[in-house]
Amino acid sequence: MKKLNYHNGFMALMAVLILGGGALLLALSSSYLGLAELESGNLETKAGQALVAADGCLDETLRRLRLNPAYTGGSLTLGDASCIITVTGSGTKTIMITATLGQINKKIQVTASLTGNVINQPITWTELAN
Repeated sequence: MKKLNYHNGFMALMAVLILGGGALLLALSSSYLGLAELESGNLETKAGQALVAADGCLDETLRRLRLNPAYTGGSLTLGDASCIITVTGSGTKTIMITATLGQINKKIQVTASLTGNVINQPITWTELAN
């Protein structure tokens, strides 16, 4: 009677299992990296939206200053974002705006010269670190 050699079949099965496990590990790693990239892109998008909201709050603040040069600020909601506005100074106004969108905060500081109800150019605009 002839003896069957199962050794070659076992080695082939082990090779398939090892290669399959490695391929599965690579696929999972790349999917996790893809998810991390999506999250990073989402945060960058929200940060941009918060900065746009701060700019929108600035426009509204300048409009309110034209209507009332004694305006000192307050809070404002634009869509999903909210802003806290502080206006100081008499002739030259310093405007501080903090816009919040979810967990993202963006701060800007603007200096504007006001004569009566006219805002003079140029206006300085600076994004501050959080």
